Amino acid sequence: MENAKLNKLIGLLETIVESFNEYSSEKRPFSEVNGWNWPSITYDDLARIPESLITSIGKLPNPVVDKELEENVIQSCKNLESLTTKTLPYIFNGNGDRAIPAYLATMDGVRLTLSPLLGWDMIVEQKAMPKQLANRLRSIEAQLTEIVPQKDDLIKQIRLIQNATETAENLPADLQSLKDARAKVTNQHLNKSPLFWRVVHVQPSSSLLKPVFSMNY
Repeated sequence: MENAKLNKLIGLLETIVESFNEYSSEKRPFSEVNGWNWPSITYDDLARIPESLITSIGKLPNPVVDKELEENVIQSCKNLESLTTKTLPYIFNGNGDRAIPAYLATMDGVRLTLSPLLGWDMIVEQKAMPKQLANRLRSIEAQLTEIVPQKDDLIKQIRLIQNATETAENLPADLQSLKDARAKVTNQHLNKSPLFWRVVHVQPSSSLLKPVFSMNY
């Protein structure tokens, strides 16, 4: 890893892990060995905390450390140095009931410092993003994988819907065109008929209209 401050932090965490591995082989929980006022965890549990931080940092291909984060990392390094020299020895000399809470609080502080980096998850093509967003994208990717084989059927259905919509939109105009065409045909038929009525006016004194038959050939 290129960032010198993160490398120093990793080195301090590794030193703490080695301390637990070196100074004690006890596997029983502290509460079982020393009494109820001790936490129900083991030396291995305490060692796994810095180990998990080291592993998480190592998964970051190119961590971006801005000025604020770098300052916090520097402070975390100082805290770990103080923890190693002033607090860690008391975990092994019988005063762990007070030293272990201090150790856990310091580790929480280191994890909080690294949260801008460790809150990101690795997905395809080594690109990082928030874990919840990565999980959401994986879910969407799985849904798309199911949809893709049905693409051709979906395209056909969409085209059918589009054609049906277009037909429905044109239906009033088509019906009016049909009505106009029918009226035109009817008029043409009547005009060409050999027999039709011609109404003429008779003398003004007459109140009757007489139908006159005319034959056109």
